[in-house]
Amino acid sequence: MGRPLFGEKEPSFGEAILKLIGHAIGGAVLFVSLAALAWGLGWAVAQLHRIHPFSDSVLRLLHGAEVGILYLDIALSAIVLLVGAYRFVREITGASQ
Repeated sequence: MGRPLFGEKEPSFGEAILKLIGHAIGGAVLFVSLAALAWGLGWAVAQLHRIHPFSDSVLRLLHGAEVGILYLDIALSAIVLLVGAYRFVREITGASQ
């Protein structure tokens, strides 16, 4: 479109690749951390249930929270990767900013 403001230059192909790899790594870290949180919640509930059994409604609620975290994990990871891919395409075509 127009010239970049304040002397910003268009990123090179290599810089665009590095940013894309950064988005992929960031997405992987996000995915692993939220998946670990969901797994940890499930493990903790199982341990506590072994000590003192929960009612069925409480177990359903906690399982729903665990599944909700996994769905949130999938959605956020997909958004990170899609934004990274979109920025990569914009940068290599010269349509950034």
